[in-house]
Amino acid sequence: MTGAILPPLIMSLRHDRLELLDRYLRIATISRQVTPEMVDAVRAFWRDLGLELVTLAPADGRGTPALYGELAGRENAPTLLLYGHYDVQPPATSRAGSGRV
Repeated sequence: MTGAILPPLIMSLRHDRLELLDRYLRIATISRQVTPEMVDAVRAFWRDLGLELVTLAPADGRGTPALYGELAGRENAPTLLLYGHYDVQPPATSRAGSGRV
């Protein structure tokens, strides 16, 4: 479709998907500093879209819990894995005496 104008419906669907992605990525989470409130926010986002996620806590009770959910698809449908939303690094701090952040 090079050079073609996309039909309004396709543009609308694309906009809706980008808006959802933007909302999802704005949920504040920081790796190794995940709070129950952060977990609840991610679960609520997906619940609002019809997907109930289960929290899978690490066996030793330490670390970041995983969230798991499944949507039934047609037989032999490809699998989509969403991974890493918690994998946001904490803000950089300046190193003493380096003058750099």
